[in-house]
Amino acid sequence: MKDRRRFIMAFDQVFQFPSELRGGRQGGRPRHVGIIGAGAAGLSAAYELERLGHRVAIFEDSNRPGGRIRTHRFADGTHSELGAMRIPANHGCTMHYVKEFQLPTRRFVNYNPRAYYHIRDVKTRIGDPSALYPAFKLLPDESADPLRLYEHLMKELMTSLSPEEQREIFSPNLTSEKLRKYASISFWQFLKERVSPEAFDLIGHATGMIQYERASLLEVFVDYFGLFRVDQYELSGGMETLIQAFVSRLRAPIHYNTRVTGIQKTEGGVAVHYSRLGHKRTETFDYVVCTVPAPALTRIEFEPALPPRQRQAISGITYASSAKTIVHTSARPWEYEDGIYGGGSFTDLPIQQCWYPSDNAKPVDRATYAAFTGDSDSPYSEAPLNWIAKDKERSHGPGVLTASYLWEANARRFLSLSEEDQTDVVIGQIRKLHPGLDRYVDEVIHWSWDRQNSPGSGAFAYFAPGEHERYQQLLSQPYPAEKPAVFFAGEHLAVAHAWIQGSIQTALHAVLQIKSLSAAGQQEVAI
Repeated sequence: MKDRRRFIMAFDQVFQFPSELRGGRQGGRPRHVGIIGAGAAGLSAAYELERLGHRVAIFEDSNRPGGRIRTHRFADGTHSELGAMRIPANHGCTMHYVKEFQLPTRRFVNYNPRAYYHIRDVKTRIGDPSALYPAFKLLPDESADPLRLYEHLMKELMTSLSPEEQREIFSPNLTSEKLRKYASISFWQFLKERVSPEAFDLIGHATGMIQYERASLLEVFVDYFGLFRVDQYELSGGMETLIQAFVSRLRAPIHYNTRVTGIQKTEGGVAVHYSRLGHKRTETFDYVVCTVPAPALTRIEFEPALPPRQRQAISGITYASSAKTIVHTSARPWEYEDGIYGGGSFTDLPIQQCWYPSDNAKPVDRATYAAFTGDSDSPYSEAPLNWIAKDKERSHGPGVLTASYLWEANARRFLSLSEEDQTDVVIGQIRKLHPGLDRYVDEVIHWSWDRQNSPGSGAFAYFAPGEHERYQQLLSQPYPAEKPAVFFAGEHLAVAHAWIQGSIQTALHAVLQIKSLSAAGQQEVAI
């Protein structure tokens, strides 16, 4: 029973909202805290610090809050997500605020057998992958559902770990030789020892994970338990409603279009140097929480300087590229012609993935699809398998399709095209999935996180082999180490990158550090 509890702790429970922050103000001297960045990490840190009685000010480089949570709204009220688009059910820190703020949610359809594969010029329903097998030179035991083949490989990895190693996955310091090996080899290096090159191509394109063949195996392994979890949710009013809920509850001023240029440790606290509308200013705080992504952090000058190895970690970590093209349509032929309500199609085409809105999807029966979670108590999560229209009339009205969702090299290549060429490519390729869809397209929006000035420089951290061991622990090291006054947060500090959960959870950890210091009257505390 003891090992079993440790196993659960290492997965579902590690994502839960910290019990130390439940309830109201819990003592400690009120402090003045500066927060750099108004994304999910900065806003959740500000919200909790205010609840603890501290005074907060927020500095944001752009003209809006939210960071990589960005909902695009069309004139007719329809919307789609240019950034984060789903929340796994076990992401407890994110779901804590969704429930606290009473934000309406609905199922995000993460798997739909009615959607399509289009791989090696073969188009077939995801629920019928056997049509793909003749296009590949597969070994006898590889002619199987590619999603189940991938699940089997991840399950093999999970069951090879002891309960202690499963828990250690979420530690910034890896001591297990097995985990250190997983962190030091690539996804491709692992798979080539277990499947044929042809099977790797099939699995890679059917899951989209071929784009991460150079990523650390441990990175891909941890990501599996979020990306492929079937019980997921979205916010009915758009993911930005979470951001708006934070902002509306804060007393703290948010200084937009304000670029922090320097952080200086002084005798009386921390001086934040910033520039706004061409004017340079300085404000002093007791503590600072820095939530900007690593590429932006490299442009902030610290005095005294950050330790050399910490600077190298901040500048050295790998960021993944991601781009989307969303198209507004006057009708939804993918619903009334193809019977696709939510979910995604996966291809080896230049558009890579195509995701359908879940706003008109409802389960048609009690059939479910189960996927491996890694939790010994509940080893599989379940979601409805078959979906129909909530409202048939809505299928003939306007909708928004994520016509292209690109990762890594695909996203970077796409970025080199002009917007006109990007539109031509997407519309031309989407016809292969849905012939005639272009007749309904009336607006096209392209978005790349590499192109944006803020946050910019990539969509999310995604470690290459060796980066866990070299960088993970250094990234979250407070500054200065001997008397911490600056704390770092953001998804790049989390073990599970690319999720809102990681942004919020690392921010809450920073809040707990400040809470401990305030209660101790700036005595040394365990970091």
